[in-house]
Amino acid sequence: MPASVVPAEVRSTVSTAEVCMSQLGVGSRARVARIVGDSQDVVRLKALGVCEGRWVEVLRQGDAWVLRVLGSRIGVSRRLIDSVRLFAA
Repeated sequence: MPASVVPAEVRSTVSTAEVCMSQLGVGSRARVARIVGDSQDVVRLKALGVCEGRWVEVLRQGDAWVLRVLGSRIGVSRRLIDSVRLFAA
């Protein structure tokens, strides 16, 4: 929906600030803003369900992170986690 169609009071409550996914703690949920990096990484993450606008939850951190996306648990390397930008809460 174009911004001009969304009422001003709603637009003012929507956060546009972004944070790196690696800043989240276990149990945190956030919506994906964008994925930065080369196209191969973007394709890999999207194939796993991590796409713009999608909600993700951090279940475990480490060299490989475990995320919940669309009800499924997926493993994502720290290198790829660092390329995911989320909307700040």
